[in-house]
Amino acid sequence: MVSKSEGGALRIDMVKISNQELIAYCVSSVSQDHCGEIDSMFVLPSWRGQGIGMNLIRRAILWLDEMSSVRKQVVIAHANSHALDLYAKFGFVPRTITMQQAEPGGPADAAKLKPISETGPVS
Repeated sequence: MVSKSEGGALRIDMVKISNQELIAYCVSSVSQDHCGEIDSMFVLPSWRGQGIGMNLIRRAILWLDEMSSVRKQVVIAHANSHALDLYAKFGFVPRTITMQQAEPGGPADAAKLKPISETGPVS
């Protein structure tokens, strides 16, 4: 994150409770070419559902606007439907899909794949 924001800016918002226990954080950055990103956000499970995440996102978006970002993005794990729904409330929509090859032994294990010659031509 730090290297990505080099020549740009980085912001970290933290939420602590009275005994200084960290319960949530949000890291945002703006690159040198003015692309804004919410890089990481986390709220402890016992504190979720209380609007903390929404407030962190709201603060991040306001800061990205102040930094004149020309685009705002966030990368979310495909299966994280709660995060997808949360960011959708702020106007974020899926634009691209990044696929990664599964680890050996995972669902796309190479041993389970048929050779191209058995599956026909690739289109």
